[in-house]
Amino acid sequence: MKLQLIGSGGHAKVLRDICEQFGFEIVPESENKVLAFGALHPEALEERYRQVDENFSWPCLIHHAAVIANASHIGEGTHILANAVINSNAHIGKFCIINTGAIIEHDAYIGNGCHISPGAIVLGGAKVGDFCMIGANAVVVQGTTVSDRTFIKSGAVCKNK
Repeated sequence: MKLQLIGSGGHAKVLRDICEQFGFEIVPESENKVLAFGALHPEALEERYRQVDENFSWPCLIHHAAVIANASHIGEGTHILANAVINSNAHIGKFCIINTGAIIEHDAYIGNGCHISPGAIVLGGAKVGDFCMIGANAVVVQGTTVSDRTFIKSGAVCKNK
């Protein structure tokens, strides 16, 4: 498959590596496009999502070392990086980044355009709204609801009151 990477920063380097592992050819122009740039706050995540042109195909890129349950849903254009875990009945929206070593537990819901940073954990039944940034090693406790466009700092523990 031929892919056009849109972006050239650190996230693009990781995605280029995944493409090479699967034998995808990176070309300057293609019907199959990959948003190959990350975002570090909710406004940038939403802007990233606005780059999507529905006239093109936006394949998921999933690292071979990721673990994904058969009974999970992964939305189009999502990137799942090395050692990430997506467990049973988890729902991942469109154009998300599930970064290195992140864990999405059973029955968790991740909205569209979210970035779940390295080592972050979203526990069972938690719901993360659209365009949220969950920082590195943060934990969203089971059953917690995170509103759209929320930024959770690295190392934080987020739970309902």
